[in-house]
Amino acid sequence: MLAAAVVLAGCGGGHTARVPPGAIALVGDRPVPRAALDVELRRSRRAYAAQGKAFPARGTAAFSHVQSLAVRLVVDHVTLAVQAASRGVVITPAQVDRRLRQLKRDAFGGSESRYRAALRRQGMTAAEARSSVRDLLLAEALRSAGGTAPEPPEIVYADGFAPANSG
Repeated sequence: MLAAAVVLAGCGGGHTARVPPGAIALVGDRPVPRAALDVELRRSRRAYAAQGKAFPARGTAAFSHVQSLAVRLVVDHVTLAVQAASRGVVITPAQVDRRLRQLKRDAFGGSESRYRAALRRQGMTAAEARSSVRDLLLAEALRSAGGTAPEPPEIVYADGFAPANSG
Protein backbone atom coordinates (compact mmCIF):
# COMPACT_ATOMS: atom_id res chain seq x y z
CA MET A 1 0.00 0.00 0.00
CA LEU A 2 2.35 2.74 1.21
CA ALA A 3 5.44 1.27 -0.38
CA ALA A 4 3.78 1.59 -3.78
CA ALA A 5 3.98 5.35 -3.42
CA VAL A 6 7.35 5.45 -5.06
CA VAL A 7 7.53 6.76 -8.62
CA LEU A 8 9.27 4.56 -11.16
CA ALA A 9 12.09 6.29 -12.97
CA GLY A 10 14.62 5.87 -15.77
CA CYS A 11 16.93 2.97 -16.45
CA GLY A 12 20.59 2.44 -17.07
CA GLY A 13 23.26 -0.12 -16.75
CA GLY A 14 26.58 -1.31 -17.79
CA HIS A 15 29.37 0.98 -16.60
CA THR A 16 30.07 -0.72 -13.27
CA ALA A 17 33.50 0.89 -12.91
CA ARG A 18 31.73 4.10 -11.92
CA VAL A 19 29.68 2.48 -9.17
CA PRO A 20 31.61 2.95 -5.91
CA PRO A 21 32.38 0.03 -3.60
CA GLY A 22 29.53 -0.74 -1.23
CA ALA A 23 26.93 0.58 -3.67
CA ILE A 24 24.50 -1.29 -5.90
CA ALA A 25 23.98 1.58 -8.32
CA LEU A 26 24.79 5.17 -9.10
CA VAL A 27 21.91 7.59 -9.73
CA GLY A 28 23.45 10.60 -11.42
CA ASP A 29 26.38 11.15 -9.08
CA ARG A 30 24.62 9.75 -6.00
CA PRO A 31 25.49 6.20 -4.91
CA VAL A 32 22.75 3.82 -3.79
CA PRO A 33 24.28 1.98 -0.83
CA ARG A 34 24.05 -1.78 -0.51
CA ALA A 35 22.76 -1.11 3.02
CA ALA A 36 19.59 0.44 1.54
CA LEU A 37 18.95 -2.76 -0.40
CA ASP A 38 19.57 -4.83 2.73
CA VAL A 39 17.01 -2.72 4.62
CA GLU A 40 14.43 -3.23 1.85
CA LEU A 41 15.07 -6.97 1.76
CA ARG A 42 14.56 -7.13 5.55
CA ARG A 43 11.27 -5.25 5.08
CA SER A 44 10.26 -7.75 2.41
CA ARG A 45 11.16 -10.62 4.74
CA ARG A 46 8.94 -9.07 7.46
CA ALA A 47 6.11 -8.68 4.94
CA TYR A 48 6.36 -12.34 3.98
CA ALA A 49 6.38 -13.36 7.64
CA ALA A 50 3.41 -11.11 8.42
CA GLN A 51 1.48 -12.93 5.70
CA GLY A 52 2.57 -16.34 6.98
CA LYS A 53 4.67 -17.04 3.90
CA ALA A 54 8.20 -18.39 3.67
CA PHE A 55 10.72 -15.92 2.28
CA PRO A 56 12.40 -17.22 -0.89
CA ALA A 57 15.81 -18.80 -0.44
CA ARG A 58 18.88 -17.11 -1.93
CA GLY A 59 19.77 -18.51 -5.32
CA THR A 60 16.17 -19.23 -6.32
CA ALA A 61 14.25 -17.50 -9.09
CA ALA A 62 11.77 -16.27 -6.50
CA PHE A 63 14.56 -14.63 -4.48
CA SER A 64 15.98 -13.04 -7.64
CA HIS A 65 12.53 -11.59 -8.34
CA VAL A 66 12.17 -10.19 -4.81
CA GLN A 67 15.70 -8.75 -4.95
CA SER A 68 15.03 -7.18 -8.36
CA LEU A 69 11.90 -5.48 -6.99
CA ALA A 70 13.86 -4.28 -3.95
CA VAL A 71 16.63 -2.89 -6.17
CA ARG A 72 14.05 -1.00 -8.24
CA LEU A 73 12.45 0.39 -5.10
CA VAL A 74 15.65 1.71 -3.53
CA VAL A 75 16.93 3.08 -6.85
CA ASP A 76 13.57 4.76 -7.48
CA HIS A 77 13.70 6.29 -3.98
CA VAL A 78 17.11 7.84 -4.72
CA THR A 79 16.03 8.89 -8.21
CA LEU A 80 13.04 10.71 -6.78
CA ALA A 81 15.25 12.48 -4.23
CA VAL A 82 17.74 13.51 -6.95
CA GLN A 83 14.96 14.86 -9.17
CA ALA A 84 13.37 16.75 -6.28
CA ALA A 85 16.70 18.30 -5.31
CA SER A 86 17.31 19.37 -8.91
CA ARG A 87 13.97 21.20 -8.91
CA GLY A 88 14.35 22.64 -5.42
CA VAL A 89 11.43 20.61 -4.09
CA VAL A 90 11.56 20.14 -0.32
CA ILE A 91 9.12 18.17 1.80
CA THR A 92 9.08 19.06 5.49
CA PRO A 93 8.39 16.70 8.38
CA ALA A 94 5.24 18.76 9.09
CA GLN A 95 3.94 18.00 5.58
CA VAL A 96 4.55 14.28 6.16
CA ASP A 97 2.78 14.51 9.53
CA ARG A 98 -0.26 16.17 7.90
CA ARG A 99 -0.49 13.51 5.19
CA LEU A 100 -0.14 10.71 7.73
CA ARG A 101 -2.93 12.22 9.85
CA GLN A 102 -5.09 12.41 6.73
CA LEU A 103 -4.26 8.79 5.84
CA LYS A 104 -5.08 7.60 9.35
CA ARG A 105 -8.35 9.56 9.33
CA ASP A 106 -9.43 8.46 5.83
CA ALA A 107 -8.27 4.84 5.82
CA PHE A 108 -8.42 3.91 9.50
CA GLY A 109 -11.13 6.17 10.95
CA GLY A 110 -8.48 8.06 12.89
CA SER A 111 -7.50 4.93 14.81
CA GLU A 112 -3.79 4.75 15.58
CA SER A 113 -4.13 1.10 16.60
CA ARG A 114 -5.78 0.14 13.29
CA TYR A 115 -3.05 2.03 11.41
CA ARG A 116 -0.30 0.21 13.38
CA ALA A 117 -2.04 -3.13 12.78
CA ALA A 118 -2.09 -2.43 9.03
CA LEU A 119 1.63 -1.65 9.13
CA ARG A 120 2.31 -4.92 10.97
CA ARG A 121 0.28 -6.89 8.39
CA GLN A 122 2.50 -5.40 5.69
CA GLY A 123 5.72 -5.96 7.64
CA MET A 124 6.32 -2.21 7.61
CA THR A 125 7.68 0.04 10.35
CA ALA A 126 6.34 3.50 11.13
CA ALA A 127 9.63 4.97 9.83
CA GLU A 128 9.23 3.11 6.54
CA ALA A 129 5.66 4.36 6.24
CA ARG A 130 6.88 7.94 6.82
CA SER A 131 9.51 7.48 4.11
CA SER A 132 6.88 6.18 1.68
CA VAL A 133 4.58 9.11 2.45
CA ARG A 134 7.50 11.51 1.94
CA ASP A 135 8.20 9.91 -1.45
CA LEU A 136 4.54 10.23 -2.38
CA LEU A 137 4.60 13.93 -1.46
CA LEU A 138 7.82 14.45 -3.43
CA ALA A 139 6.28 12.79 -6.49
CA GLU A 140 3.14 14.92 -6.19
CA ALA A 141 5.20 18.10 -5.77
CA LEU A 142 7.29 17.26 -8.84
CA ARG A 143 4.15 16.65 -10.91
CA SER A 144 2.59 19.92 -9.81
CA ALA A 145 5.79 21.98 -10.09
CA GLY A 146 4.88 22.94 -13.63
CA GLY A 147 7.12 23.10 -16.61
CA THR A 148 8.62 20.01 -18.11
CA ALA A 149 9.23 16.91 -16.06
CA PRO A 150 12.75 16.65 -14.73
CA GLU A 151 15.04 14.56 -16.88
CA PRO A 152 15.69 11.25 -15.15
CA PRO A 153 19.32 11.00 -14.06
CA GLU A 154 21.53 8.33 -15.57
CA ILE A 155 21.37 5.12 -13.57
CA VAL A 156 24.34 2.77 -13.61
CA TYR A 157 24.03 -0.59 -11.83
CA ALA A 158 26.82 -2.60 -10.24
CA ASP A 159 27.31 -6.09 -11.64
CA GLY A 160 24.50 -8.38 -10.59
CA PHE A 161 22.09 -5.65 -9.51
CA ALA A 162 20.45 -4.42 -12.73
CA PRO A 163 16.77 -5.31 -12.42
CA ALA A 164 15.15 -7.34 -15.17
CA ASN A 165 13.88 -5.19 -18.04
CA SER A 166 16.14 -2.24 -17.17
CA GLY A 167 17.65 -0.48 -19.96
